[in-house]
Amino acid sequence: MKIDEEQQVSELFQSSVRFDSSPVDITVKKFVYKLISDLTNNTGSSKVAINAVWQTYFGLQDEQ
Repeated sequence: MKIDEEQQVSELFQSSVRFDSSPVDITVKKFVYKLISDLTNNTGSSKVAINAVWQTYFGLQDEQ
């Protein structure tokens, strides 16, 4: 008995591992967006290095 292509594809998808990413809190998204926008305003460039983001993040006070 030969398996047709549609059946084979559906079986492969059924057995594949599903990646369910946990949703990111909207406050985290807003915080990161604000952090990156502040950096782009300070540098005047639309590109921001990841190193600069981390340095700014670790330089923040706990209240922020």
